[in-house]
This record gives sequence, structure tokens and C-alpha cells, in this order.
Amino acid sequence: MGDINVNEGKAVITLKCIGNMPMPVDVLITYRDGSQEMHYIPLNLMYGAKPAENNIQRIIHPEWKWVNPEYAFEINKM
Repeated sequence: MGDINVNEGKAVITLKCIGNMPMPVDVLITYRDGSQEMHYIPLNLMYGAKPAENNIQRIIHPEWKWVNPEYAFEINKM
């Protein structure tokens, strides 16, 4: 579950944790022009990031601490 807002010309995506199982998150963003970005958010209980699974541009964000119910990140392209 999540929300998308605009702040100073950048999209801010906020993800909300549902349930009790902390997990790393992959967010695939597809833009109107058809281009795609994979945003990977590792879990702070993990050791590093998993390897890329395909050739889509991948951005690795700071870890999501399992005690935080929400996580937000910005994207520059809209």
C-alpha cells in the first residue's frame, strides 16, 4: 500500500507496511514514455542488496528499518 505526492517538482512515493513480516521491496515504475526504473529498498536486517534480476535500470535506496511503518523516497522524473 502506498501514496504518491508531488513536492518541489519531484514525486514522493510513500510505502506503508501491512502485516508483521518485514521484507525487502522492489518497486517497478513505468513512466508515460514507456521507460522503466526498478527501485530496490533493502531491509535493515539483511546484509547488503540482492543482485539485479534483469536489465532494467535499478536504483538501490537506503535500508527500510523494520520498526518504521512507512518508507518514503523521491523520483526525479514524472
